[in-house]
Parts: sequence; structure tokens; C-alpha cells
Amino acid sequence: MESMERALLTDEELKPGPRFTHAVMEAVRREAEPPPIRFPWAAVWAGAALGLALGLPALLGLGGAVGTTPSEVASWLAEGLALAPRLSWVVAVAVGSALLAWLPLELVEA
Repeated sequence: MESMERALLTDEELKPGPRFTHAVMEAVRREAEPPPIRFPWAAVWAGAALGLALGLPALLGLGGAVGTTPSEVASWLAEGLALAPRLSWVVAVAVGSALLAWLPLELVEA
């Protein structure tokens, strides 16, 4: 009790130690900067897959259901192979769009 009274009665300025100050400032910085919000890539890829699954047959002109006989399946595959150049453009546009969405986010996070 005497040391506490003596410390309170003196005009000596009490200063915190450097480790305490550093720990407090680190805690303040952590609280001041919330973690960045991550881009919802899972939702983007799920939407892209769903869009391709629903839109690709219509784009390729394969609106009808695929038959079950081997000749109907073969004719459907032949139609798909004949339309391969259009499909390559669709894939190129999809990949380009994904890159255009991904690249700015990577540049901002860096």
C-alpha cells in the first residue's frame, strides 16, 4: 500500500512500456481495418454454368430433346460438331468475360 500511495503522491509522470503501447496500437489497427469483402466467385461460376447449360442448346439450335436411338444420338452429335466454330466463339467469350471480371479484382487486392 505504501508504494501505491507514494506513486500517487509524487508528481512523477507514469509512462507505459513500449511493448504495451505497441500491443495497444496493433489492436487499434486491427479493429480499424475490417477484413476485405471477398468477391463471390462461387456464385459467379454457378451462374455461368447454369447459363451455359440452359443457353447453349438454344444457341446451337438444339432446342429439341435428344432422341434415344443410336441414329438420333449420332445425328445430334453431327449437328453439334458442325456447329463447333460457333461453340468455340462461345467458349472464347466466356473465358474472356471471366478474365475481365477476375483481373481488376486481382489488381486491386495486390
